[in-house]
Amino acid sequence: MCRVLCLVFITSISLAVSAQVVDQRNPNYQKGVQHIANAARALEVFKAELAKGEAYYAFPGLDAVRAIAVTDPVMDTLNMIIAPEHRRFKTQVLEPDGVFFNPVRVKANHE
Repeated sequence: MCRVLCLVFITSISLAVSAQVVDQRNPNYQKGVQHIANAARALEVFKAELAKGEAYYAFPGLDAVRAIAVTDPVMDTLNMIIAPEHRRFKTQVLEPDGVFFNPVRVKANHE
């Protein structure tokens, strides 16, 4: 009886966990992550440009601090999604850190 309960419990946990599995090879997932990364970059540009605009002139009714504070939770969520992809991308991309080819001189034969 105990084994059956344990088996049912483990099966129910594995089904609950499998609903959260993400297939990173799915092309739609990859496109979605690319769009989320673009949105994160756009929010960073928004924050920088808003701060620059307010630095030049104090526009009446514009509260840049509050506007930036509203975007911070969105940025945190986007970064939480993008961070594993950055780590995965760093392990896939090979960056050479040395000289792999020696320069070779070719002598012309003038016969």
